[in-house]
Amino acid sequence: MNPIEMVTTIAKHLKDAGDEEVYGSFARMLALVAAAHTPNGEAKCVLIYDDGDNVITMGANVDSVETIELCNQLKESVMKDIMSSAPPKEMFN
Repeated sequence: MNPIEMVTTIAKHLKDAGDEEVYGSFARMLALVAAAHTPNGEAKCVLIYDDGDNVITMGANVDSVETIELCNQLKESVMKDIMSSAPPKEMFN
């Protein structure tokens, strides 16, 4: 099965399953990947795939160094979000 057929088959399966949240997430992810592949576009995209045995990264409009930089930016952003609801440092022993 070629990639287009695979995406179409999965999208149809998700739509038929009736889980709009999962289907919408899949559609948004594909739209973001497509946006990063537009000619002369500035958008960058990094996919991280983990099947339990392998971790694979693929990027659009990024090289290996930019992939690491984007992952670091993501980590900082997530940590900032997590820590925003944490109590002040003074409350820890």
